[in-house]
Amino acid sequence: MRAPIVISHDISINLNNQKKTACYEIDVEVNSFLLSMASQEEIAALDNKIHETIDTIKQLKTQWEFMLSFARDSQDSSMAG
Repeated sequence: MRAPIVISHDISINLNNQKKTACYEIDVEVNSFLLSMASQEEIAALDNKIHETIDTIKQLKTQWEFMLSFARDSQDSSMAG
């Protein structure tokens, strides 16, 4: 296993200095696990599971909103009568 990437930096707290921005391009090697076919299939399966879970959450939210509006309408109708 290779050593982790370490980026050293200094933070200046001199209020007279203007804000400075720096951008760096760093080359990294990708672990061979990420490049293998099996891992690509696993990543795709997990990605599909994430999308399915998001769809389920959206459906449940829609059902909850409907039931909530139905309950509110029911209360309003019984109070009017």
